[in-house]
Amino acid sequence: MSDRSLTERARRRLWGAVKPWAQRAVGDGSPPRTVWVLGCQRSGTTMMLRIFQRDFRTQVYYEPSDIFTDMRLRTPAEVNQVLGASPATIRVGKPLLDSQRARSLLETYPGSVGIWMFRHYRAVAASHVRTFGNKSPLRDIEPIISGDSRTWRGESISEETRATVAEYFSESMNPVDAAALHWLARNRLFFEQDLGSNACVVLCSYEELVRAPRRELQRLYSHIGVEYPRADLSRGIHQGSLDRGREVCLRDEIEAECQSMWNRLMSLHQS
Repeated sequence: MSDRSLTERARRRLWGAVKPWAQRAVGDGSPPRTVWVLGCQRSGTTMMLRIFQRDFRTQVYYEPSDIFTDMRLRTPAEVNQVLGASPATIRVGKPLLDSQRARSLLETYPGSVGIWMFRHYRAVAASHVRTFGNKSPLRDIEPIISGDSRTWRGESISEETRATVAEYFSESMNPVDAAALHWLARNRLFFEQDLGSNACVVLCSYEELVRAPRRELQRLYSHIGVEYPRADLSRGIHQGSLDRGREVCLRDEIEAECQSMWNRLMSLHQS
């Protein structure tokens, strides 16, 4: 890890430690908002939390933190106790492994807002393999095929998704193909939960966020129902990441499945 990365991480930790004290001293009495950042791994969700962390009014809950156990949300009573103790106006959590329970989360925590992050499937597949290794994508889709609901990977998976993944699965398949199928399964959850018709949920495109960060962030803040801050939250967002994944070559049938899902997501995002 570079010295620059270490310095940035130290700065974030210091800021995260100092903010609650300042928030208690300056609190404006605004009603708190809870925001859940959801979607598929490697879609810019950590970047989104880092962006929110720059806002003085927020408290951000990474994995791990006091609201998670093994990267899954704790019981509602435990989560409410932690959130209720926060002086922040905006409390932001990233329960990615509970994205299949997005609708239930919004009902369990009234007034909360969901941001479903999505990124192009080739970029996600490339990042998945680069970050977690060649074996990880197959581990992620095997519970989908077996119907193992004891793990988040196989929880609330539809028969349609299970059949699609099973059709293209093999033990010797290309890891990027497996990672693309994982992307497909996770993003299908958005539509299978009918989140597009839920006024509490907003789609956020990683690519649009990187190309026009201020415009996209203002849109998100408007959805959350709080004023966009004066501070520049877009610091550190670089367009160089938009080129990632272009070299990925997927099996034709998997490419077609993912492209169809990508078109659905983009169509709804732009509507």
